[in-house]
Amino acid sequence: MTGKQGIFLIATALTLVLGLSSCQTASSTAVPLEAAKGPVDAPVTIVLFQEMGCPACVRLNQTVAELMQKYPEEIRLVFKHSLQANRPEALPAHEALQAAAEQGKFWPMHDLIFKSPSKLAREDLQDHAEQLGLDIKRFSQALEDHRYRTVIEKDLLEARGFGVTAAPTLFINGRRLVGARSLAELTAITQEALGLATVSASPPETKPQLQVSLDLSGSPVRGQENAPITIIEFSDYQCPFCARSVGTVKQVMDAYPGKVRWVFKNFPLPIHPDAPLAHKAAIVAGEQGKYWEMHDLIFENQKSMKREHLLAYAQKLKLDLAKFTAALDAPSPPAIISRDMEEGSRIGIRGTPTFLINGRGIVGAQPYAAFEQIIQEELARPSNP
Repeated sequence: MTGKQGIFLIATALTLVLGLSSCQTASSTAVPLEAAKGPVDAPVTIVLFQEMGCPACVRLNQTVAELMQKYPEEIRLVFKHSLQANRPEALPAHEALQAAAEQGKFWPMHDLIFKSPSKLAREDLQDHAEQLGLDIKRFSQALEDHRYRTVIEKDLLEARGFGVTAAPTLFINGRRLVGARSLAELTAITQEALGLATVSASPPETKPQLQVSLDLSGSPVRGQENAPITIIEFSDYQCPFCARSVGTVKQVMDAYPGKVRWVFKNFPLPIHPDAPLAHKAAIVAGEQGKYWEMHDLIFENQKSMKREHLLAYAQKLKLDLAKFTAALDAPSPPAIISRDMEEGSRIGIRGTPTFLINGRGIVGAQPYAAFEQIIQEELARPSNP
């Protein structure tokens, strides 16, 4: 592992937004299966915070449905509960959604409520349940004991953490939009995310600049140390979006030879049980000069990252297998993992991959154009060649 030693001071404007273009921490991403639809590996993920009965939500819901008809294989939609303090009457409808999900009918119930947004009373919800052929006793009991209120409250806490203050709010691969946006705008953003366009329909929302320091000593680095552009990636070896981003960052480095260095930071999430050992394996391989080779092998074979697979990769890389195995089986994790995770948590990183490009943050499996735009702007600064 190589890299500039010591502290890397950056002024960062992190766009730390929810989006399943990134893997999220366990406290923020336990998405019930029924609350998402569309291909799991879709290149575009829309996370939609909605309030049942909200007029703007009704309009946006129809627009998103039309968008998904245009891109049936390219979009995954994730529903999140959002409730405004002045509309407590909407809460039973949100509980009804989860009660219907218990019987495999989340989206049918969702669609029925949005077709009749003014009908949110208990008897209306029961009529919907009967229309869907649900077990009414089971459905009613779920509403009476409020068993799913904790699910709703989790989404509300998550919304607060990401600054969601109005419904609807949606994130398209991490780009935040508020209100009933037009089909043309959503289409333009989707096309950009798919790499079919490079002009943004609206600028991404960012947070105020924040001075943070990151210790890069010992961190694995690709590229020249004096490169004018530094990409720091907080990554998780088991995160599919991190794997998808590897090729994009390699494309960036090929396009800007000598001008970009790529620094890897370990950020294994609790939702990925195999990630810690994989991170350890890459670090141990780095002790024998093969960090990036192990990095690439793990991401290329992400579905095979158990201990036996990691040992096979070490053998393939012609490492000293006895030395590698002893280090891999050592009880304590490498200190660099704890350091990276502490740093990531301190600066507010919630999901992977998160990239800091000369301190400017983007989150998720973003297209090449997103990197290119920031790099071009950074290279144009007077302080850079």
